[in-house]
Amino acid sequence: MAEHLRAAAVYRDVRVRPRGALEDVDAIQVVAELASGESFNAFQVYRLDADNLVFEEGPDVERVPSVIFAEAACMAAAAKRWWEFWR
Repeated sequence: MAEHLRAAAVYRDVRVRPRGALEDVDAIQVVAELASGESFNAFQVYRLDADNLVFEEGPDVERVPSVIFAEAACMAAAAKRWWEFWR
């Protein structure tokens, strides 16, 4: 309603090596960022079993530095400084 971006997410199909495993497996990676500055990286391991998608265990989630909204915050701060300079 406010026409502001509040979150962004990117997902992709990747291959990862789970802890203790000897080979890579298929996974879905999701990078999600909130406008509040919180950002998370999640990997969900999966396999195809007789044409059915089977998810292994819960996703492995870690907090990561914000990229999308961090850049927007820097740009907004720079614009504000520029405006104050020309007053």
